[in-house]
Amino acid sequence: MKTILLASSLVMATSIAWSQPSTILDQSGLKVTVEGKKIEEEKNHDRWEISIVAENSSPTEIFFTGPYGAAGSPYIKIDVPNKKGLFTVGIFELQGERTDMLTSDGLAVYRVPRNIRNEKFNTHVDRGATPEINAKMLITPHNVTDFDVLRVNTLDAMNGSRPFLISAANLGNQQSDPALKFLNWDMQQVAASVNGTQFSIAPNGDFTNAMSFGSINMLGWDRSKITVSIDANGFLIYRNGNIGAAQAVPSLNFVGWDGYNYTARLGVAANCTVANGQRLLPGEIRRSRNGIYSLTFQNDGNLVLTNHNNNLVIWSSGTNNKNAANCTMQADGNLVISSATGQALWSSSTSGSNGAYLLVQDDGNVVIYRTDGNGAWCTRTKGR
Repeated sequence: MKTILLASSLVMATSIAWSQPSTILDQSGLKVTVEGKKIEEEKNHDRWEISIVAENSSPTEIFFTGPYGAAGSPYIKIDVPNKKGLFTVGIFELQGERTDMLTSDGLAVYRVPRNIRNEKFNTHVDRGATPEINAKMLITPHNVTDFDVLRVNTLDAMNGSRPFLISAANLGNQQSDPALKFLNWDMQQVAASVNGTQFSIAPNGDFTNAMSFGSINMLGWDRSKITVSIDANGFLIYRNGNIGAAQAVPSLNFVGWDGYNYTARLGVAANCTVANGQRLLPGEIRRSRNGIYSLTFQNDGNLVLTNHNNNLVIWSSGTNNKNAANCTMQADGNLVISSATGQALWSSSTSGSNGAYLLVQDDGNVVIYRTDGNGAWCTRTKGR
């Protein structure tokens, strides 16, 4: 996933022309325009109506970091001053959407919403003057261009399943896979998923009776025998059983089932829940801790549950091609898929379960749990 990096904090002041829209910010797809209209002339001052429009028109998603714990961190602040700037009559503050990812230093990662915000303020200015609007960017800039480089903190990484980010010349682009499919020292096909610092090993990719080990034996690009274990920031590899010569590497070069050379990196820890009040946007995924099952809100609007042992879809909401834009775990406990205009297209019919959340379980069932621990709804896919 590509990140657009925004410039450091910036303050701009614009004098608004009579009923002429004026752009006070246009950067990385974020655009803020204002329009002023004098609506009344009084003895010593004029009263103006200020219209503000903020739009995210970036072709790719915009992310930024901020303090952990807030529901939404602000990324733009716009002040509308009163007469002579003595005090502010309106603060227009744009809030980011909290994701479930953290940087290695514990900052939360936020997404800039893909929407348009409109706001109006009335303000007084000196007779014959025009108001000045101040816009300030509040985003912390990053020095990375690939969002996958931002890792979750160590606690989350060691407690959850992490997907592998696979790349190779024959793939065309990087792909995310919950299992690493490699050839072992005996040229046998083996699959492994990551849970904490352990590998779940499954001969021939069947995780039904998978066993947990701290390392795996595989073939490197040069067909040499290497042993691999998990490091907090990537992998530890050593050759021919020489544990004392372990080498820390951020990526792993290995031979896949088809005999081609591949490179793998560790993605962020699996997130298996949709918290109360949280929403999924098209393309977002929730995975079971064992990496076998994924719940995907697809770009076509369908919510789909997949078993990656056989790559079969075992449940779906049936909302594909209906202009679905949001999948929300509402505060009242109802899971709702809706259009951009708010029209409900599908729901779990679990309203009245205030505080409920959704969980993608290791047994293949997706369950909405009430706060008392009892299930309110499920996909009835246990063991499938």
